[in-house]
Amino acid sequence: MYIKLYHAIINSNAWRVSSSNARAIYIGLLAKSSNGSEPVVYSVREAGKFANVSKNTAALTLKELEKIGLIECIEDSGFSSKKEPRKWAIVEGFFD
Repeated sequence: MYIKLYHAIINSNAWRVSSSNARAIYIGLLAKSSNGSEPVVYSVREAGKFANVSKNTAALTLKELEKIGLIECIEDSGFSSKKEPRKWAIVEGFFD
C-alpha cells in the first residue's frame, strides 16, 4: 500500500504551520482513504492510535487540520448518532 503526498501539499503554508501530530494524522487519513474523493470514517481513537497520541490530542489535532484547511468534517458525530465516528473529506483543489 502507498499514499500520494503531493509536493504542492508539503510545500504549502498549511503544511508548514501544521504540527507533527497533524502531519501524522493527515497521513493516516490519506492511508485510510481509498481514492481521496470519498469521505473517510475516521474516529479520534483511530487517529490517536495511528499517531501514537491520546484520543484528546487526536481530537485537537483533527480540529487543527480542519482549521488550516487540509480536511473538512462532512458528517459530525454525537450521542444522537449512536456514537458513529465523524466522516472527513480531504480538501481537493486546495493546492491548485
